[in-house]
Amino acid sequence: MDLMVIEGDGIGPEIIKSALEVLNVLKENFNINLDPVLYDINSRNIANGKWKIEKILELANKHKAILKAPVGDPKIRNEYSTEVGIDAVLILRFKLDLYANIRPVKLLPGIQSCLRNYNEEGSIDYTIIRENSEGLYSSHFGGIRLRDEVAIDVQTITRKGTERIAKVAYEFARKTNGRPKDGKKLLPLSIKATFLKVSHFSEKLLKRSPKIILILKQNTYMLMLLHKKWFLDQIDSTSRYGKHVWRYLE
Repeated sequence: MDLMVIEGDGIGPEIIKSALEVLNVLKENFNINLDPVLYDINSRNIANGKWKIEKILELANKHKAILKAPVGDPKIRNEYSTEVGIDAVLILRFKLDLYANIRPVKLLPGIQSCLRNYNEEGSIDYTIIRENSEGLYSSHFGGIRLRDEVAIDVQTITRKGTERIAKVAYEFARKTNGRPKDGKKLLPLSIKATFLKVSHFSEKLLKRSPKIILILKQNTYMLMLLHKKWFLDQIDSTSRYGKHVWRYLE
């Protein structure tokens, strides 16, 4: 299988080096057909013109899969003050319709947790299912900037986008052992439902199934810390709030 490998920025090359070593072991020991091709795609090479966004997308379409390191450097920005590396990330998301960002969070045996009282095996074990193609990111290649006075980005949430990410989360949750407390399989939605109209479709999902409970975005962090044995094994969220939860965990 042809595998496009994007080197990325920052810790990217180090991560990719280790990932390729793991893939090589899989090839040698399990006869897995993998043909990784490494590309020096990073913010610097995008900014200097070595890699055009269109070329990156063209190559991505020729490969069966993509192994991508983090891409983005806050020191390398365009005239709109956004990171140039984000262009490559989002063009792949949008054009290839990579809408489901699945982020497992697990404390491995023998690893010291940075969180107090979270050092026993199994105390951290859940997955964030984050919608990856809508929300505020969908306005990245659009939006409005009027001189240096006004900047507008529009958060877009569609029924289709909400339903399909919920379906991914449902199917993922069905295959788990449930929450640590009692094994019950519930799926929290981490959204800003108190005043944003974009929460409309998520609210409708709540009425369809008793298996979904609603957790407000600002309460998610509190529940994760105070009720670790109660908390669930999946979190379904928009791109914006899913990233907040992930950064909080880091």
